[in-house]
Amino acid sequence: MISSIKISNFKSIIDATAKLPHFGAIVGLNAAGKSNLIISIELTKLLIAGNVDLSILADRYVSVPEELFNLRDNSPTRPFSFEFEISAESDAKYLFGISIALKKNPNTASTLVVDQEYLKKVSNGSDVLIYKRNSDGSIQTNGEVIPPTINISNDKLFIPLYETPDTDKVKQVFRNIRLQSSDVKNLRSPGVFLNGNEVSRSDRISNLVGRVMKDTNLYGQFLKIIKTLMPNFSDFKEIKIDTEKIKGNEFMILMQENSLQRELSSRSFSEGDLRTFAIIATALEAPSGSAFFIEEVENGMHPGRAEKLVEYLDTFSKVKDIQIVFSTHSPLVINELKPHNILFVSKNGHGTEFELLSDSEDITRIKALLKEGGSVSDYLSTKLSKRG
Repeated sequence: MISSIKISNFKSIIDATAKLPHFGAIVGLNAAGKSNLIISIELTKLLIAGNVDLSILADRYVSVPEELFNLRDNSPTRPFSFEFEISAESDAKYLFGISIALKKNPNTASTLVVDQEYLKKVSNGSDVLIYKRNSDGSIQTNGEVIPPTINISNDKLFIPLYETPDTDKVKQVFRNIRLQSSDVKNLRSPGVFLNGNEVSRSDRISNLVGRVMKDTNLYGQFLKIIKTLMPNFSDFKEIKIDTEKIKGNEFMILMQENSLQRELSSRSFSEGDLRTFAIIATALEAPSGSAFFIEEVENGMHPGRAEKLVEYLDTFSKVKDIQIVFSTHSPLVINELKPHNILFVSKNGHGTEFELLSDSEDITRIKALLKEGGSVSDYLSTKLSKRG
């Protein structure tokens, strides 16, 4: 699980540290930097678990690489960096950091390169270096410096290649991270084809529900929860399809409603329904000790359903020991949470800032407000109006 993230020179964030709750919400005005926090997690997961090169960052998130850097004072000349404080299995704690620089090319577009990368184990209050990768490509480990080698590409991280008990624990943390975008197009996507073969999306509805359906006990829990959140829903039906484009067997999930005589495909369901399916399926199949990050959890949903959904997520977090963090604008959802569950995000002349409400200098006033019958959303409305 991720305890905190220190971010520098990335998009709206100049220098800030976000302490992440075990369960809770990221709250703030539009464009305050909530999505940039989740993006920092997602792109680090891609680089580690997917072992991809840095070009995917520009292709996925921005039009040109310069947009990944904070644009104040010509900041692309300074690398952007993330440092993750991680709790892994067996109560091991680590600091994993990466620094990404912009390489100006005279005749082609600018590219991204790894400026620095390191892993430290936190033991008895001190940091023990596992490895450090320098800007020249050399690797320092156990006091020994390994000269640069052509096997370490400057546009990829070193950790996917480095096999030790400590690096394996950290890699597993990032492999176990689940992310749910606010964009419902991914859920409806039929997949991506390369040379006639499908590269499956792990987050599309057919994959998510199909995996849950293979476990009878898990599927029973899934249907029970879905029918509570969506009373008209009946069941899923899996059909096999064979096409010339798809090699091997492929399955499509159809959905049934009580009042209808035939099934519906995912394209016929609303954005809120699809996100409900996806969030519950992901939380149910997530292993203990994993992390699940959700953008705008209430998107497309009736406020009452969003409130019930978050109650289920709270239960999953406790029972399965999963870190679940979501962004939200819903007062109903916010009022279900305590100050230690809320990460407040704001932006001022110094860029994006993060603050757990339980660490706020206003915590005494917040507690007094709650005791008097007020709500957390009342406090945040006042705070947001001042920042807006």
